[in-house]
Amino acid sequence: MHINGSLNEKTHEINLHYDADSQAALSKAWPLVRRTLHSPLVKKVLGQQGHVLRPRMEAASKVLQDLATAKVREYRLPMLDLTATAELVMFVADYRAKIGERVATLPETVLLLSRVTPYVLPMLLLPPAAEVFDRSEAESPAWNSFELVRLNGKVRPPTLTLMEMYELWLVLQQNRRNNGQIRALETCLELATRLFRDCLRSLATADLLTSIVRSGVNGRQS
Repeated sequence: MHINGSLNEKTHEINLHYDADSQAALSKAWPLVRRTLHSPLVKKVLGQQGHVLRPRMEAASKVLQDLATAKVREYRLPMLDLTATAELVMFVADYRAKIGERVATLPETVLLLSRVTPYVLPMLLLPPAAEVFDRSEAESPAWNSFELVRLNGKVRPPTLTLMEMYELWLVLQQNRRNNGQIRALETCLELATRLFRDCLRSLATADLLTSIVRSGVNGRQS
């Protein structure tokens, strides 16, 4: 499975390209998302926030349907719409894994979307990666993401994908520095990846990630 995303910084739209295997996973995930979204138990979980969250979830479900049924595997949408769609899939996967219900291709869909869903981070005055990371981590994904945030953050709010934020957050936990700007970045990453981390934890607990990681889910944002 492979998916690519190209973000237009001016319009904040992202253009997705994905292969047939990815669309097959999306096609199996969408009906499950739709069914779960309308279940009485989920309505109870959402509680009083349901009237606020449901319209956003319904719109995200429609985006997932469009991705799953598109005749041409190319789709352009606003960045925030993709974020809402990824968060809906994570919510449903996390919920179903916790209650022991079938997840079908939800885990694959979570990982696919995590690799192309961008989040905007604050502009921070960060030191060079060489002053933060161990030299053995030079040019690693986390190193490159940190440098992207540092350099792009000098001219505009930088963006990272959900997976890039998660990988950077993991490494920063092992490279603690007494720097207020780095701590601010850590806090942003922790908040932005919370649902993703909860979802991965639930799927791992239910032993639903091993075969997926082994088979390979690839993607990138440019």
